[in-house]
Amino acid sequence: MSFSYNLKRIRKDKNLTQEELAEMLNVSRQAVSKWEQKLGYPEIETLFNIANQLDISLDTLMSEELLESDKKDISNITGKIVIKAYDHQSFATCSKISSGKLYHKKERKDYANYALWGVEGTGFFGGNYTLLGLYLNKGDIDKEVEEILNAMKKGISYYELKYANEVIKQRGKFKIVK
Repeated sequence: MSFSYNLKRIRKDKNLTQEELAEMLNVSRQAVSKWEQKLGYPEIETLFNIANQLDISLDTLMSEELLESDKKDISNITGKIVIKAYDHQSFATCSKISSGKLYHKKERKDYANYALWGVEGTGFFGGNYTLLGLYLNKGDIDKEVEEILNAMKKGISYYELKYANEVIKQRGKFKIVK
């Protein structure tokens, strides 16, 4: 399965036309068509809006195509951890985490290329996802994930992100602040 397949399937399950979904998202019908044909991907903010408008989790929407999820075995890790998010003001209580690559036409040197989400709860449409941090490179997000998993294994109940980049939102993307 892929993002495009998931989007089309969920849209049809909800009896929406491409045009109706486009109106809900304030985008063109052509944009929705392009996403469903694997000819492009929406910006991350639009992904959040799609998930919100369709009342689904990001995990359900994105599957493996948009998020190249790390396949770490955390099945033996139980419990919750509170993580202080990249904005230094938000906190998320997480039972698991999900990391992945943000899709740009090419990897950017000045914008976030990877994202880390905290996941709380489960349900028919998945859990609630909270954006925890944004990262320029894979090495930093991998180190962050490893440290969070180690903290969870040790039963530590609080973690503050160490490797997330400071970002500002610019033209619908997250620009890295140097």
